[in-house]
Amino acid sequence: MSSTDVADALTKLRNLSQERADRVLSLIEDLAELEALEDAEDLKDAREVLAEVGAASAACPTNPEAQFLNSSDGNLPAETRPTIPYDQLRRELGLDRPCTGSS
Repeated sequence: MSSTDVADALTKLRNLSQERADRVLSLIEDLAELEALEDAEDLKDAREVLAEVGAASAACPTNPEAQFLNSSDGNLPAETRPTIPYDQLRRELGLDRPCTGSS
């Protein structure tokens, strides 16, 4: 709301009868109270969700040994690398020969 909007609203309030101005102010107070109640409810819900997330995290602690494994040869420890390279194995098994099959 701009300052001119506020000035216009105040001018309109001043031009109202006392009874109507009191009703308008009462409505504004009710709306402010409702907004405060909604904010409190949102805060309560957020705290409950945080508590649930915290409880779930405590129930399932992360295991530092359980990590994502990239199994390309360069990323495997030496003791787990295959002893025969895949390309050599394919050649020895004849899997890389071109198909000359007759149908």
